[in-house]
Amino acid sequence: MLGVAMKSGLFFSLALLLSVGCAAPRATSQTTTTAAEVASPVDRESAPPTPPGELVCRGKSTLEGTIELYVEWSGSAGPARGTLRTTAPSGAITERPVQAEKHKAMILADAPGNVDLVSHTATVTQENGKRMVRLGEPNSPWTTCE
Repeated sequence: MLGVAMKSGLFFSLALLLSVGCAAPRATSQTTTTAAEVASPVDRESAPPTPPGELVCRGKSTLEGTIELYVEWSGSAGPARGTLRTTAPSGAITERPVQAEKHKAMILADAPGNVDLVSHTATVTQENGKRMVRLGEPNSPWTTCE
């Protein structure tokens, strides 16, 4: 008797699964968007104002997006103040305050109070007559400045 009940229960479960799987699909609506309807990722009116200081470098990287380093050289001893602005390929804009110093033929920019002598927030150098910028670690790729 128990075996018959299990077989009929199994049959019922199998029939239920088959009926659910064979049900008619629901009607779906299709949405289309044209290029004219898509908002630009960076709205020029809402972009933050240009940071103060000299634009030391603007480079475009496939990984980082647009990289801009602005520095206010004060002429006094000690590091200059500046801003590192990155605009990601998605349009997100990040601004970080930095302190910049000239060292040999390079400009080294670090977060205020940073004491790491190896890796820098940004490094700008001159190579073969072109300015190059690198973010982060010493093995990061170089990006040509415009």
